[in-house]
Amino acid sequence: MFDYEGYLKAKGVEYRVSFATVEVLGDGYGNPVLGVLLRGKRIFMDKVESLVPEPAAGLSEGLLLGVKQALGTELETAFRQTGIIHIVVLSGYNVMLVVVFIMYVLGQFLAQRSRVVVGVMAIIAFAFLVGLSATVVRASIMVSLLLVVQATGRTYLVLRGLLLAGAIMVLHNPLLLVYDIGFQLSFLATLGLVLIAPHLERYLSKVPTFAGVRTFLVATVATQIAVLPLLLYQIGEFSVVSVLVNVLVLPMVPVAMLLTFGVGVAGFIMPALAPLLVYPAVFSLQYIIEIARFFSGFSFASFVVPVFSIWVVPLAYTLMGGVLWYLYRPEDELGYSDLGQGLLTKPAVELDDWIIEEEFDELLTKAAVVPRTTAAKD
Repeated sequence: MFDYEGYLKAKGVEYRVSFATVEVLGDGYGNPVLGVLLRGKRIFMDKVESLVPEPAAGLSEGLLLGVKQALGTELETAFRQTGIIHIVVLSGYNVMLVVVFIMYVLGQFLAQRSRVVVGVMAIIAFAFLVGLSATVVRASIMVSLLLVVQATGRTYLVLRGLLLAGAIMVLHNPLLLVYDIGFQLSFLATLGLVLIAPHLERYLSKVPTFAGVRTFLVATVATQIAVLPLLLYQIGEFSVVSVLVNVLVLPMVPVAMLLTFGVGVAGFIMPALAPLLVYPAVFSLQYIIEIARFFSGFSFASFVVPVFSIWVVPLAYTLMGGVLWYLYRPEDELGYSDLGQGLLTKPAVELDDWIIEEEFDELLTKAAVVPRTTAAKD
């Protein structure tokens, strides 16, 4: 059973009141900056909803702002059964896409150090805007660390960045470590990208790289392995089609986010242009929806596992750690190379689309989104 009371404590909620009556006595007494952000969020959502039909509008709000409730019960179930619910609760992948876009825009008119300062402030504002979930906070801390390290010319080690972000969050709120499943899964998924993905990539080297297929396949399998024991214990549902659906859907996520953002902005600045962007935006969003509906329609799409003891979880991670220890090789054997600017990367691992991979630093440095193959040629 999910420990809902513990989860609420981790969120700072000590009591629950049933059938409460709420009376609004006034407004405007909160943080003025946060108030502006939230009003802007509501205005943007209203504009998108007025231009984009449902259910595409609900999905667009989930992708950009993490508003999962906008999906509705039917679609939320389909997304959960197909293993792509993470795209509408703002995973590290979504945050990375937003940050790359912010840094690209800032790179057009600000110097590097100024860009880093403004970029970190924008990341903090975005985190408050979408609700400070554990995933968003973890990703925001790691990206902010990356920007600061980049500005100082030092080496950014992904694993240390992850551990530091986790330590900061746990020191601020120790209950996260025990009760917040979002924090636990986010941490484990990122750990899977850092530790498991490099070994998987070697075994999947023959998978084509077209449209980032290998990147998404490696990343999806790595994160699935990393979170599986805890996910089965806490949620009890396993998606059989998750890997395939993620490979089909994830390449379309940045397209859908960019087009939706364009629709919302155009609705304010150039209303005549907004309808022209609506059609491709709806197409990209509807593609994701139809993929989820199609695969969730299979009876074998997901199944519920029997309840098992909590001791199975640490045992599973101990075994996983043992396998990784056996597969570990020194850096010189694994083929690490220097990308410059104090950054170590492993050329065989093509996870540039994920939150804290080293290629991301290259993207921020150049203030442009460059495919990995192009960057390698350059």
